[in-house]
Amino acid sequence: MPAPSILHKGSLVDTIFKPIELAAFTAEHWQQKPLLLGARSADHFGDLLTPADIERLLLDPCWPGEHLELLSGAEPTPPDQYKPYGHVDPAAVAACHQRGASIILRQAQLYHRKLRDMCTAVSNLFRCPTQASLHLTHPLPETQGPAPTNWLPQDLFVLQLMGTSRWQLHTGGPQFPHPHLPNRTATGADAYRPGELSDTLCLQAGHTAYIPRGQFHALEPQTYSVHIALTVQAITAYDVLAYALDAQLRHDPALRAAIPLTSDGSGLQLETFEKQVHTLLTEHLLGAPLAQAAATLLDQTAARTHAGRPSQPLLPPLTASQAPAPHTHVSLVTRLPSRTSCEINGSCRVLVNGTEFQVPRAQAAMMDYLLTTGGCKVEELPGDDLALKQAIVQQLLNEGCISAAPQALEAPEVSQYDEAPLTASAPVATPNDAETQSEPQVAQVAQVDEQATVRVA
Repeated sequence: MPAPSILHKGSLVDTIFKPIELAAFTAEHWQQKPLLLGARSADHFGDLLTPADIERLLLDPCWPGEHLELLSGAEPTPPDQYKPYGHVDPAAVAACHQRGASIILRQAQLYHRKLRDMCTAVSNLFRCPTQASLHLTHPLPETQGPAPTNWLPQDLFVLQLMGTSRWQLHTGGPQFPHPHLPNRTATGADAYRPGELSDTLCLQAGHTAYIPRGQFHALEPQTYSVHIALTVQAITAYDVLAYALDAQLRHDPALRAAIPLTSDGSGLQLETFEKQVHTLLTEHLLGAPLAQAAATLLDQTAARTHAGRPSQPLLPPLTASQAPAPHTHVSLVTRLPSRTSCEINGSCRVLVNGTEFQVPRAQAAMMDYLLTTGGCKVEELPGDDLALKQAIVQQLLNEGCISAAPQALEAPEVSQYDEAPLTASAPVATPNDAETQSEPQVAQVAQVDEQATVRVA
């Protein structure tokens, strides 16, 4: 009987944790101690992210610059070598990778359906937002010295797709760290420093490792290595209290009153002020709807990190009464990562605040303009077809991707394309543009020692 597909919702979590039972993992390891799950076939994650999927991601010309990073050894590669002007150059990325630079693709779940499904399943399990990043790493040069040691404020799951890697774990990290703690590279008496070597996790293709938040770790690829890093950000009591109290305190006029002055005007009545604030905080804390705040916070953080739906056509039938007026000002609801990526056949995939659409190029140009500016009037979208602009805006409104106001309350943000406006007829780069170059560079998959390895040449 064939193994269940990774797309089957019931198998997503099992793919990570098999053969350990979830109850045993949460009781003995979750936020407590590391775990290595081996004794699996090398193609255990074969359906999750194939070499062909990785090639497509590497050749995609629409990766946001902030989501892609190259490392030369343990040091960041200068950005101007692979993303001039902030935009990723796939050919330059390929050349740097061929010379030994490692690649990190952050928030990969926003650009790959199966990874998004995986993050959703893990988020539903732990009730915490989850993100995925893809790492293609070369072994460190012998002259490099020890691998850098870090800790994360998130729990980390490592899914080894190809090659082998070694993770050195050390003591000395903080207990239950939070993103608002001082940076892990801070110096001084309060900085956390790695202590003794506590464990070594050796991963081969098909293995999973779990590293709790705050655990010092150092990655040492033993061969060319490809792994997915799932980071799970726990929702803590601090987050819920801060969210619930902020919603209440901002509406209490007593907290906006000035600190009272002394009768002779020589200073402030600090003791009186302290008593008043203590009374107000006690009242608000006892009345804070913490359960409701926790549920709302979970929904919001999940939407910001991995929201997404199946690709769908953009334009349904539209009646004249539904069409927004040309002067209607629309803007993105939240600044979630969004992108436009055109396919060889001329259609485009557009991700708008977590919702993915399949659209023709003319519609993609309009949507890309909206994503770039953050907001504009309907009539200001590039192109001459007003009815098409209205239909696009109405569908985005229906999906909850944008909001609308009768007229702009403030000027839209300055676009990075202001000097060269994007129009519906403007050419959009496609993955096969490299075929027209004099020296094409493509990503290839090579079989090395009977094990698939992504090779960019």
